[in-house]
Amino acid sequence: MLRDLGEEPTTAGVAKHYAGIAGTFVIDLVDTALQGAITTLGMQPIVCDTVMADAEDERRLATDIARIVEGWVADGAS
Repeated sequence: MLRDLGEEPTTAGVAKHYAGIAGTFVIDLVDTALQGAITTLGMQPIVCDTVMADAEDERRLATDIARIVEGWVADGAS
């Protein structure tokens, strides 16, 4: 699908596709090196373990992201 849109089917390609639309972009720990590129695209990267094998992993990911965003709000960031 990303190729059909002219984007590379990678984390970087997805980030490029959402640049200008999303203000935050969640990436997995294996993509940590992409933080700078995502910031350059105008998005705030959230780096965490995104692998979800079961419902417990789904809750963990949601909780991790919520805690990060809550920290931003508490600090006055967006």
